Amino acid sequence: MPILNSRKDHESPSTKTPPSRPTDRIATSSPITHHQGLGPAQSQTGHTDYQQQQRIQKKNPNRATRLTTLIFLPLIIVIVATLISKFWPRLSLLSHHFPSSSTPKLFFTTTTKMSTYSKELEVAELAVQRAAILTKKVFNEKAKGTISKDDASPVTIGDFGAQALIIAAIKKNFPDDEVVGEEEASTLREDSRLRDQIWSLVQGTKLTDEAAERVIGGPIESVDDMLTAIDAGSSAGGPKGRIWALDPIDGTKGFLRGGQYAVCLALMVDGDVKVGVLGCPNLPVDDAAPLSADAGYDQSDAEGKGVLFSAILGQGAISRLLTDGAVAESKPIAMKPVKDIKEAIFCESVEAGHSSHGDQAAIAGKLGITKPSVRMDSQSKYGSVARGAGDIYLRLPTSKTYQEKIWDHAAGDLIVREAGGQVTDTLGRRLDFSKGRTLAENKGVVAAPAAVHGSVLDVVKEVLSQK
Repeated sequence: MPILNSRKDHESPSTKTPPSRPTDRIATSSPITHHQGLGPAQSQTGHTDYQQQQRIQKKNPNRATRLTTLIFLPLIIVIVATLISKFWPRLSLLSHHFPSSSTPKLFFTTTTKMSTYSKELEVAELAVQRAAILTKKVFNEKAKGTISKDDASPVTIGDFGAQALIIAAIKKNFPDDEVVGEEEASTLREDSRLRDQIWSLVQGTKLTDEAAERVIGGPIESVDDMLTAIDAGSSAGGPKGRIWALDPIDGTKGFLRGGQYAVCLALMVDGDVKVGVLGCPNLPVDDAAPLSADAGYDQSDAEGKGVLFSAILGQGAISRLLTDGAVAESKPIAMKPVKDIKEAIFCESVEAGHSSHGDQAAIAGKLGITKPSVRMDSQSKYGSVARGAGDIYLRLPTSKTYQEKIWDHAAGDLIVREAGGQVTDTLGRRLDFSKGRTLAENKGVVAAPAAVHGSVLDVVKEVLSQK
């Protein structure tokens, strides 16, 4: 057999042999290579062993590959699941803006996911429900124990009693939290008859579900504790810490005339609203029920009425039946897509002193809206718009100096935004709840579905600029 003496001879077609492979050495367990002069038989044997080794490897994947798969596959699954859970609520909101009935609706409710503020939401919903039991008692009485405050606005025994019950629940669960409340107890400390009347109401109000009642601390133990709870709503508000904004009866004039009102509670953390709850005893439970022009008048809390709206920032908005016990089953709500702005339903305040009806009419005319606006008291307007019963809510400035109170907007602002809407002032700025007890940096309110909010805002600016 000729010896390969040169690189040229080695690469000659007549004598070329397969290049050395690691598996050749493994198969033959011999240190001899092709370059050391294997004979034809030995070469054939080596080639056969190499083919056998290849077949074995095909049947048995490399152990390192299997180990890598075992390590990284679970990790990939965890990452994907985390991303889905994080962005699913926002996908839910996006799905509400597609008008096609064939678009699958992605829903997410607070009952299916524990969140940072799940405890706060539970306490807020139960506290509002318990307070609503008291307000409904007063609503159905002819004499509502009305007095006038320093600013000439009315306050009832229902306002005082509801504020006491809600703040007591907050302080039981979150003793270090502050509360910005609308009422204070100085009048009650001076008027024993009025104080005793409110104490009788507070004593007789509790949730029918014992476990739910325990969550919010059970009954207030004494008159002094009641007065202390009312006065605990004296926080100055501000940009730091955990602060609750409370309006025990929002829309007191509507409450007195037999119209709409709401029990409103929101949690702000460092000036940002994280939790919002609205109890609306006189709104229909059915989210699909349309708003009529007389929705703000001659209402009742009869069967089929009473809805609880709520939201946690980033998790969407929900509604449920307002009960006198444990919270009912929830369902997600979303603003209705406005296909034609001319068909939109406007909501505004009943009182001309709260919102300029003339400017509202001018804005509606420029948008081509011919339907009469629905005038309602309280944040029930926010709830109605959030679930698609109404489309646009305007609260237009009536003076250059008036500042909106944070308790009149905090809960509703969050619920509308979580339902897929946009809420700004008349200059297009987000409502800023970090400036104290008022929206000192804002003028008016414009709430509408996100897709048309810009168009509505443009017309609002145009009309107001001409004044």
